[in-house]
Amino acid sequence: MKYLKRIPRVLLSGTAAAVALAACSDVGGTPNPATTTTALGVPSSTPTGGDALDISKYFDVPCDVLKADQVSALGKFRELETGTSASGPSCTYEGSDVLKDSTYEIIFVNDGSTYEEIVDNSKSDPTFSQSDVSGVPIMSSDAIDGLRSCTTAIRTSGKDAIMIQISTAGQDDPNYGKACEATERMAGTVIANLKG
Repeated sequence: MKYLKRIPRVLLSGTAAAVALAACSDVGGTPNPATTTTALGVPSSTPTGGDALDISKYFDVPCDVLKADQVSALGKFRELETGTSASGPSCTYEGSDVLKDSTYEIIFVNDGSTYEEIVDNSKSDPTFSQSDVSGVPIMSSDAIDGLRSCTTAIRTSGKDAIMIQISTAGQDDPNYGKACEATERMAGTVIANLKG
């Protein structure tokens, strides 16, 4: 998908060590969660785990992760396009009108890269935040300001993840200037669907 920012640097380091996501307190060295903020500016504890979510059933049908009414609520799209990125199976939701309709892509990361590696490779981005949705860790980042494009990663297990990317259309009033909020909302929907 040519419209979306790819993050190959996130997934190339297959040998990178998992990131320690907890900070130690001053009393007795007991680990306490580090505090970060979401794209909405709300403080939250940095999640370090969460229950595994099975994404394998979507590898052959990645577009099935969203229901038809959920896709309609996102906007107007051309025919959904399944594909395979360097990181794994993907579904592209290309906006019908390039001026009014934003484009999304969901990637099922099953190439051996982990959520922790994605976090480690993204935390130096100018836009970076971590939080959780229903106990599932998510991370959002963008190489610029997170206003027109953003990537949100979902920790689905210790060995795979989901990435959601958006390229906002200039006249998409609900999402323009709020790209990370849009990908985080979609992440919430995806997580709810995976949890059933």
